[in-house]
Amino acid sequence: MTLTAAQRGSLGGKTTHQRHGSMHMEAIGRAGFQATVERYYGGDVQAYMSALRSHQGKGEYDPRSRCQVRRSAA
Repeated sequence: MTLTAAQRGSLGGKTTHQRHGSMHMEAIGRAGFQATVERYYGGDVQAYMSALRSHQGKGEYDPRSRCQVRRSAA
């Protein structure tokens, strides 16, 4: 069975979580957030959060962070 890129990514994330735990996942998430803010928003956290909220409500692609932003079902 061949896995899609999304399935491989999900499997890798779950494996990393099992090996290193929630604190590690939180730390790499924060580091990724900060890297995106620095790289694409000139260090302006509020501008990034505003862009995320704007794109989140529309469920559209964010070209600066290069990802699809969707509202969670919760």
